[in-house]
Amino acid sequence: MSERAQHVVLFKFPKELTDAEEREMAEQVQKWPETIPGFTGLRFGKDTSGRNGGYAYLLLTDFESQEALDAYYSQPAHVAFSEWVFARDCEVIRVDYPLDEGSLIV
Repeated sequence: MSERAQHVVLFKFPKELTDAEEREMAEQVQKWPETIPGFTGLRFGKDTSGRNGGYAYLLLTDFESQEALDAYYSQPAHVAFSEWVFARDCEVIRVDYPLDEGSLIV
């Protein structure tokens, strides 16, 4: 099994989400540990600083291995979430990297 991996996503919607949409988005992510294996950490939140350049939401996922991260992409709950996001014309920034000595600062 390979090293742990992290997947980071920033979301920029063309218009502000309604409270109901925001709840729905969060609830989808909150259910992932029930059906998607391999998480060692899962965070989802909304920016509070106002310095986000329109990228108001963050998804931060840690996986036990690169293989678990790779498998996550095709999981039905993740696919449904992606479809929900892109149906709202969302722009995303995605970054994946290993959680190893090379990426560790502190």
